[in-house]
Amino acid sequence: MNGGLRRRYFSLVLFSTVTAALIIPAYPAGAQDDAEQQKTFLIPRGEYVRQMINEEAVVNVGYRTANESLGKNWMLLEVGMTVLPGHNQNIVREAFVLETPDGTKIPLATQADANKDTAALRALNARADIQREPVSYFPVQAQVACWIGFFADPARSELPFDQFGITPDAACRGRLFFFVPDGIKYGRYVLHVKLASSAMAIPLHVMTKEELKQAKKEYKQYEKEQKRLAKEETKKVTASRPPVFITTSPSTPSVEAFLG
Repeated sequence: MNGGLRRRYFSLVLFSTVTAALIIPAYPAGAQDDAEQQKTFLIPRGEYVRQMINEEAVVNVGYRTANESLGKNWMLLEVGMTVLPGHNQNIVREAFVLETPDGTKIPLATQADANKDTAALRALNARADIQREPVSYFPVQAQVACWIGFFADPARSELPFDQFGITPDAACRGRLFFFVPDGIKYGRYVLHVKLASSAMAIPLHVMTKEELKQAKKEYKQYEKEQKRLAKEETKKVTASRPPVFITTSPSTPSVEAFLG
């Protein structure tokens, strides 16, 4: 990982310390050249949440509701995203495309599409409110709330829009809807996100019960390893600091202490 991306990544407020071993290259070896593999990383944030980071943006995708909508035509994805310093831009509706397991590319639905099936989407939104996954894994500078408003939200008075501006201090969240003509099936979907100077392909696996069971087991192991590495990193940092001598009042003896 190059120095600039390392510094930006380690500012993410998710764990106090992490190591490069916890970051998964987004593409398998041989899929892209080495330079490209060094730029993009995929990080699991739970069974149903995937985070992708490159030198331009951070995108988090939650798909629990999609995983529990087998056979349905509408796929709902929870999205949280921001950009890194120097990459202010506008994100348009056409920037999001869903790829199905058979390779079919589906564009993000329009508000007109959604208006044709309001009852189904209202029920889907209500279910997603209960099953909501956290997608707020942002760098520390992303503090300003931002709405990804491609679709009308009953809880808001704003009208939907076809693009939104995003800056490094913005923590943008919203829901994306895709109409899947043949219905949602088990298998690997990919959310393609087109940015100003790069693109992301975020894999989302709609799992069977057995696959979900295995995913939960693997994620628990991942979390355990993550905590172990974080603990080791903290010990290394503490051990590398020189002792600090604190001068106390005359009534008490001097105390030698390491300041953590």
